[in-house]
Amino acid sequence: MKLLSWNVNGLRAIHRKGHLVPLLHENADIIMIQETKASVDQLDAEINIISKAGYSSFFSSSKVRKGYSGTGYFSRETPDEVIYGLFDEDSDEQGRLISAFHGKRCYCCVYIPNGGGAIAPLSLKLAYLRNVGLHVKHFQEEGYEVVLCGDINVAHTAIDLARPEANKKSIGFLPEERALLDEWFNEYEMVDIFRYFYPETTGAYTYWDQKTFSREKNVGWRIDYGICPIENLSFIQSVQHRNDIYGSDHCPLELRLTT
Repeated sequence: MKLLSWNVNGLRAIHRKGHLVPLLHENADIIMIQETKASVDQLDAEINIISKAGYSSFFSSSKVRKGYSGTGYFSRETPDEVIYGLFDEDSDEQGRLISAFHGKRCYCCVYIPNGGGAIAPLSLKLAYLRNVGLHVKHFQEEGYEVVLCGDINVAHTAIDLARPEANKKSIGFLPEERALLDEWFNEYEMVDIFRYFYPETTGAYTYWDQKTFSREKNVGWRIDYGICPIENLSFIQSVQHRNDIYGSDHCPLELRLTT
């Protein structure tokens, strides 16, 4: 099966620019999107297109500000259950996490805060990173095969951004952020799927600043991930960055998995 995960930087924007239909024509079994920047009542046209393409769609939208944050999950097969937010909380005020259950498998779509704004400061980002790790661990312990995809907003090591020395004090590459990913990968025994397949590949980025035309120069950051517990690696067949897909300041991540 094929899974695509993409920070679209506005679902209505990619539709308006003509990139939504080509995304659906990729014929992925599951599509996860981050930064939808819209509530469900603003997405009638997009939901209609998604439905006509054969997908069930689920959205978690920000309740704290219009046009902010938000995640979406589209699947060919309707999930058995969908949970919005963290497993131990009643609500997801910023619309940052959707977990969908298909049989014994749990697919989590996440959009970690950037950490540089008033609504989602660094302190919230650090707490969310810790709690999302626990979220995955919880469902793993419940017996699910878990796959987490999304915009993590952290470059884990120096190989994951073009200019590590210049950004060593920048949000997204701070020691305390990277340490929480260390916690995921060591204490919780989770795996960065791209780095598992390509441990030494350089120049592999998923985000580029549009204002400085960084994509053309490939001066970017790898902040979009596919992650799973190490024991679930057996059903991951391949991973790639879809640099051929445009429409956002991020490119999609594609996973191929056995069913």
